[in-house]
Amino acid sequence: MTCNEPMKLWGSGRSWKKNKNRVLKLAEQIIFKRVEKMHMRKISRRVLDSEGYSIDPEALEALIGGNPGDLRALVRDLQAVSVISGEHIDLTAVRDLASVAVRDSQIDVFKALQAVYKSKSGKDAGKILLNSDKDPDQMISWFTWNNQSVFDNRALEELSTAMVSADRALATKYKNRAYRSWYWGSVLSAQAAVAMKPIDSARDPFITYPNFLRRGGSGIRSSIIDNLSKQLDTSKASIREELWPKLLAVHDSEIGGEPMDLSLSKKLNLTLEDHLSLYGIAKSKPIGMKIIEAFNEEIEDNNYDFDQDIKFDSEEKIEEEKKEPSGTQFTLDSF
Repeated sequence: MTCNEPMKLWGSGRSWKKNKNRVLKLAEQIIFKRVEKMHMRKISRRVLDSEGYSIDPEALEALIGGNPGDLRALVRDLQAVSVISGEHIDLTAVRDLASVAVRDSQIDVFKALQAVYKSKSGKDAGKILLNSDKDPDQMISWFTWNNQSVFDNRALEELSTAMVSADRALATKYKNRAYRSWYWGSVLSAQAAVAMKPIDSARDPFITYPNFLRRGGSGIRSSIIDNLSKQLDTSKASIREELWPKLLAVHDSEIGGEPMDLSLSKKLNLTLEDHLSLYGIAKSKPIGMKIIEAFNEEIEDNNYDFDQDIKFDSEEKIEEEKKEPSGTQFTLDSF
């Protein structure tokens, strides 16, 4: 069995470690990684020696420099360049090969972000992201999460405007506007990361998987998705991919989320189970019991049914649409 994202195999819930241990009792996990430059040099010389070929040092460095760590591609390149050059491979032969061979390679997101944070050039950072294995929609989530550990509060404040602009640029693709949304969504976040000075520039930045993406994976309650897609008259995919991560962020206790605040769940007509899942809280926990009690009191005080279906007749819906939005909370149309 092969798997590109092991976390999706183990699951996004609290039992992922248990699931992993159960599988690994019956199987061996073999992780394939990119080959380092020094190993590619040794393997190249071993292959060439066994086949009776020689190579100039600068030609070997040029051949390896264009390889992202793919051993199979390296052997194919050696075979191709040997046909061009004969028994001795020089720099000209390697350059001739590079001019006609374009490799579609992608960079692991962890390595891509490390390279961007260490890069001193916005142009170089843009090229790195272009070859990353994540699209701009996903990369901005990785930047948002990891910026918090790479930069201090002052730097975060400075680059927040660029991050917001990148997010808004990505959203224009849903309105069919030719603003090169993916280009600006990718470039703005990368330029901001390059422009700011890291907390510790001497060390490589430690990149971690965004928690809000992990919690927002396959463990999303279907009732939340169904409910919100009906209320907002949009697809389930857009709720799952666009709105759900933002709901998790709003409810993240580490950045000010308050489990006892029921106002948003009430506004969205979520059930008790939906509200608990947003915080990852079990009913059996003390805080879970307090939330259940608060929900019951809310129903008794306001006679509010959290499981009811919202239904508008055509006249009521038209009147609602005529009303101007109130407050400072973003609407879906603003994204």
